[in-house]
Amino acid sequence: MVLHTEDGLAFLGLRERTGHWQIVYDHMSGRRVVLNLANDSSQLNEVQDALKTAVSTKDTLVALVTALTTHKIPFHFA
Repeated sequence: MVLHTEDGLAFLGLRERTGHWQIVYDHMSGRRVVLNLANDSSQLNEVQDALKTAVSTKDTLVALVTALTTHKIPFHFA
């Protein structure tokens, strides 16, 4: 799943790597952040909701971390 921000300056991508999910945040400024999540299929809808919420805000990365925390989805920075 790949989503772009409304201003087109950043995107969020969800991918599966070696048994866990990763969310990739990439901004045109060159900033790139990867978050590792547990691969828990029961939380897929919440992860997708967090991504959709985050891309609709001005501060995408902060909104993403807030949404993941609100949904109690554990993550760590890669």
